[in-house]
Amino acid sequence: MRNKIILLLVIVLLTGCNRIEGTSSYIRGANLTEDQKEIVKLIGEQIYIFEYQLKEEYARLDTWWELYKKGEYIGKQLDMSSIINGKKGYIAEVRNNKSWQISHKTGDSVARMIADNLDVIDGHETSGKATSTLNDSVTISKDQEIVLMVLMMSEDGRMSVYDPHYYVENPEVIEEYDYIYLLKCAFSNKGMRED
Repeated sequence: MRNKIILLLVIVLLTGCNRIEGTSSYIRGANLTEDQKEIVKLIGEQIYIFEYQLKEEYARLDTWWELYKKGEYIGKQLDMSSIINGKKGYIAEVRNNKSWQISHKTGDSVARMIADNLDVIDGHETSGKATSTLNDSVTISKDQEIVLMVLMMSEDGRMSVYDPHYYVENPEVIEEYDYIYLLKCAFSNKGMRED
């Protein structure tokens, strides 16, 4: 009897964990196969991949970095939009010492945007960096900004790192960092020339 109860609890928990993914549009950190993980290691750069599944119709995907300096909003960096073709797609963020890249794969199309030297702020490079990325599924709603990743930079190399949801729920925490980038995305029904 006890084993049946444990089995029933496991089934309920697993069903509950996938509830968002079964009924709603969602985005999450991509579940890579072992072979895909090996390819990412081989490339040797900082690569973060997010996958989304759409249940509703959306026309456009926007992805951008927001920069804050000691809590003050500085502006958008590397702002990219793509037409959505299909119900499933990916967002990739790739960083090396010289350039940052955002890529969208939607349907059979891949779009990519690259910027140089985003690590250099106010003429100098910061000494401490930390990253926090989205892993859990987040429900997608029309025009809702979703934080995929947080990149913190510190001049003295000391900082606390939280889950991306924490920065959304506690925006005052952004003031604790010398510089902070938030990688965000939004799904909408806007045309490419609308804003």
